[in-house]
Amino acid sequence: MATDKRKNKWVAIILIVCTVLLALYVMMELDHEQVVTAFASMKPVWILALIGCMLLYYVFDALKYMFVTQSFGCPQPFWDSLTTTMLGFFYSAVTPLASGGQPFQIYHMHKKGISAGTSTSVICMVYMYWKIALVSLGILGFAIYSRVLLDSGAAWVPFLMLGLFLQILALGAVALSALKPQWLIAIGTIVLKGIFGVELFTSRGLEPSHAINKLKRFVEEYHTAYVEGSKNKKLIVYSLACAFVECIAYMSVAYCSYRGFGMSGQPYYRVMFLQVLLYLGASLVPTPGAAGASEGGYMMIYRGLFGRHLTMSMLVWRLATYYMTLRTGWIRDGREGEKKDTAHRKNRTAIPSRNK
Repeated sequence: MATDKRKNKWVAIILIVCTVLLALYVMMELDHEQVVTAFASMKPVWILALIGCMLLYYVFDALKYMFVTQSFGCPQPFWDSLTTTMLGFFYSAVTPLASGGQPFQIYHMHKKGISAGTSTSVICMVYMYWKIALVSLGILGFAIYSRVLLDSGAAWVPFLMLGLFLQILALGAVALSALKPQWLIAIGTIVLKGIFGVELFTSRGLEPSHAINKLKRFVEEYHTAYVEGSKNKKLIVYSLACAFVECIAYMSVAYCSYRGFGMSGQPYYRVMFLQVLLYLGASLVPTPGAAGASEGGYMMIYRGLFGRHLTMSMLVWRLATYYMTLRTGWIRDGREGEKKDTAHRKNRTAIPSRNK
């Protein structure tokens, strides 16, 4: 289909640009002999541990979806949940500020027969659990390693604090949207009236009342799903535990890279918490995958820990946390597209001809 071809071309361009920029950066920092020497010194067991951390990140996010959909009365089996997870990761990776993941997941779940209000409530709940884990680790990291941050560059600290503040703000906004539906309706009504007040709409005789009524029905369904889904305390505990496991697994990749190049002396929790803070700061940059900020932030935060292997460890870390996720999600998205094409062809052949 034409749309799929355009999407694949767009994704390919992003992949190529990000890969070229990363390669150029490594080439400017290192020569060929340094790269070969660094890769030769890597310890396979820690590279396997690094890959294992990313797999745990995927699996526990999928388990979180599985538990949340069970509590919301629209259960998805594990493999369907894994598809939802990987599609979300993929579209977050290729859109600015990771803004495309959740909308596409809602669309994907809606295509599976889950209503828009319920699927939105599910995604928001999943999003809240991730933010709770991330913000908790971020606050703990700031409390423990504020001195390390100041030593790495005082200008970097306000940036990280702003990232943490915005993550807390996003968590609060999503929670309020579920707990206070009347606020969401009031804000949405104001926005819709403003949109429909534009000449483009008024000249066509369009009224905002229909859109406002649809918004009210959507928000009511969204809130009802949230209330029902919040009743199963056991599944809430399971989902929240999965969020912490996936967050810790993802934030452990830098430590695996650190040990993979034969370095030691730094405790695990220090390297892990610094990666949490790096994530908070880099998330402010509106580029796909926070390109540029992630690499630069890594070099700044870890420059006193990784020594001569700093650049190569950053490369390995970035290949795992971004390119591995992007590639895996792309494959999963392609398989979903193939399923849709196959189903579309079957439907077409199933339609009887009108010609006798």
